Amino acid sequence: MKITKISIIILNWNGWKDTIECLESLYGITYPNYEVIVVDNNSHDSSIEMIKKWADGKIRIESKYLDFNSKNKPIKYLEITEDELSSGKYLNKKMTLDKLPSNRKLFILKNNKNYGFAEGNNIAMKMVYREKNSDYIVLLNNDTVVEKDFLLKLLIKSGDNIVVSPLIKCYDSDNIWFSGGKVRFFPFRPKHTQSNRQSKTEYLCGCCFLFPTKLYGEGFKFNKDYFVYFEDFELFYRFRNKIKPIVNRNSVIYHKESKASGLHSPLRGYFFNRNRLWFIKNNLSGFYLVFNILFYTIGFSIMRLYLLPKYPKFYRSILRGIYDGLTKNHGESVLS
Repeated sequence: MKITKISIIILNWNGWKDTIECLESLYGITYPNYEVIVVDNNSHDSSIEMIKKWADGKIRIESKYLDFNSKNKPIKYLEITEDELSSGKYLNKKMTLDKLPSNRKLFILKNNKNYGFAEGNNIAMKMVYREKNSDYIVLLNNDTVVEKDFLLKLLIKSGDNIVVSPLIKCYDSDNIWFSGGKVRFFPFRPKHTQSNRQSKTEYLCGCCFLFPTKLYGEGFKFNKDYFVYFEDFELFYRFRNKIKPIVNRNSVIYHKESKASGLHSPLRGYFFNRNRLWFIKNNLSGFYLVFNILFYTIGFSIMRLYLLPKYPKFYRSILRGIYDGLTKNHGESVLS
């Protein structure tokens, strides 16, 4: 009897400390047939070398959620460059590693540049889809820790057009961080629900979800121009009539919020505001379009003025994001 194979994709960008804690938790899960692919977005903090050291058993993990397991080290890894991925030359080496047990192998994909969350994940999803070896794909943030049975419980709720998320709790407080998503349009705001009750969800958070690999072939991938922020909401909104998103509350992971960019970073200020306006311009109309454009340009700029004395770079990045969101379209604006 064939056991469903699952590819787990983890995007890393200058965050190896979080990534190896996430990996340590993954290599202790109960599900028997999976592969882990770490996609590095051209980090400049020696992330790949540190991840390799962890796999060799030379870096021990200290975490309140797990104990370091020396018995499954060393973990054999294969590093694939973006150029090797395009040429397909890596396949013979990967087939050799594929024969190893799930918790004794690691694939590292090294991107040529920082493509952002959207395209960084797209590249790995395309790799999995082309190889045609995995039935499902899991996207998982590197700043997470998973419970041992999270993957098995996600799979229990899976199906042809179903995309399923675990219940996501806060890493530091054990409070619920994501139990579903609702969206309102006056003003426009996708909002995480943080409820103890099971309810329908309109979208899932990019932090973690499982979906059938075949959906990638039907266009289920991020809009690369979004780079980071709103890329997950835009994807689920685009596929709202083709898939059923659900949250399996029996599957649990823990998330460290805003680790990659920081709450008041210029990167977050720019992309969050640019992408929100891009979504509004491309998906709303009539009263809702006019109201939200005015609200998130003039109104929002005035409301956020209190940030200027303490976070001047953050505030200026907000203004720049608003300007580019209004004046430019997908593919025309990048953060320099």
